[in-house]
Amino acid sequence: MSIQIQSIKATREAVNQRRPGIQAFAVAPNLHMQGKGVVVMGNSPALKEVDLSVLDKVVTIGINRVGEIYDPSALLFTDAPIYYVAKDYYDAFKGPIFTWHGIQPDIGCLRNPEVRYFNLQPVASKPGGWRWPTAIADPLIREGTTPPYAIQLAVLSGAKAVGILGVDHSAPDRRKRGQDTHFFGTASGSWHCKDCSTWLESKSVVRRNRALICPECRSEGNLMRLSSTGGHHWTDTHKAFFNGCQAWAQSRGTLLYNLSPYVDTPIHRAGWPKMTCEEFADTYA
Repeated sequence: MSIQIQSIKATREAVNQRRPGIQAFAVAPNLHMQGKGVVVMGNSPALKEVDLSVLDKVVTIGINRVGEIYDPSALLFTDAPIYYVAKDYYDAFKGPIFTWHGIQPDIGCLRNPEVRYFNLQPVASKPGGWRWPTAIADPLIREGTTPPYAIQLAVLSGAKAVGILGVDHSAPDRRKRGQDTHFFGTASGSWHCKDCSTWLESKSVVRRNRALICPECRSEGNLMRLSSTGGHHWTDTHKAFFNGCQAWAQSRGTLLYNLSPYVDTPIHRAGWPKMTCEEFADTYA
């Protein structure tokens, strides 16, 4: 079944119904971040380079498809295609699931009683043209990638330290070299069939009278394009957020660390202090 486009009125009503969930975020069941170490786990190939089991001692927020390689404390996603790609895992997940309050309401995992919604600021007209949030119910900065939402929520929830792993912004560089862009392979620019759960390269998708048809199961109208998940290249907007985030977090008593096993990926340009996953877990367990 394809997602139905709602009227503006219906969308606004759905959004307003979710606003109480924003207030409840800080006390999400089974996830207390105040005074603790939190690791935000992106989807870069870095996740295959480290022993993820050492993170069992800290709070972990898995972005998008992290559940395919590790069972985090919480999940966070904002794009409907991510859910349909990992539908079985999201539907079975018992912990908190975080998403933005404007997401399509017919997504199955939103029935999870531990779903918590956050609000987002409008897209800034220029890099850094935003307001840093001061409370958990404030709209979060929309930097253009998903991990910053988890970083902001962890800081606003009083985390003692936040580490990022798999947030390398290296997908375009790796794609040029013919390497996997994510820990699960490559997804950027691909299509996913909701009927047969097949990943498809753009060139293999059949187009007939403006309709998209899956070449595997011949399903029509059930293909979803996954145009991102990798952070694109290192933009001025990414630079403004990750450079400014450190001072903002420290002003709230939270230390930020880069846990990437790599030493030369774009995220290193932000200058966050480095730690290994094991060092972070031992320090902030």
